[in-house]
Amino acid sequence: MNLLSFLLNDMTEENRKLKLIIFPGETVVIDEYGKRIVACPTEDEAEEYIREQEE
Repeated sequence: MNLLSFLLNDMTEENRKLKLIIFPGETVVIDEYGKRIVACPTEDEAEEYIREQEE
C-alpha cells in the first residue's frame, strides 16, 4: 500500500465516501471502511468510477 498517496488523497477528498489508493500499476477504490471496491488501470478511470457512483 502506498500510504503517502492514500494520505494525500484523503486530505484532498475529505467528503467522499469512496477513496483512492494509488499504486504504480493500478489505482484502487476503497469504501469508507477500507474495503476494496474496484481496481482500475489508471487514476482517471478510478476517478470516473467514483463520479458515476456519486451521481
